[in-house]
Amino acid sequence: MRVPSPKTRAEIISLLHAPTVVEGSFLIIKARKNPPQKSLMVSVSARCGNAVRRNRIRRIVREWFRVNWESIPEDMSFLVKVLPSTRNLSKNKLSPSIRNELHQLMKQFYLPKK
Repeated sequence: MRVPSPKTRAEIISLLHAPTVVEGSFLIIKARKNPPQKSLMVSVSARCGNAVRRNRIRRIVREWFRVNWESIPEDMSFLVKVLPSTRNLSKNKLSPSIRNELHQLMKQFYLPKK
């Protein structure tokens, strides 16, 4: 199953201007209530590393959301911004650190099955 992304420019702009809901060491999650459909947008800055590393981070975030998609509330749309502090993580600690932080931050929206 593929996690849907925002479809229209208006949806993307509303997510970008949504207030910051939760912030961690590596991620900032913004949420918008009552979107046309539940969706996910991932933003990874060039300051997080080279293209290979940024794409790896995107895949990690999308995979976490894909696995937990059914338990995320239907009336929410999310923007996940990855902070440049991920540049300091080693290759082996990148995935566990991001997944753990996503799990901790998303607890504020729902109770995940783990």
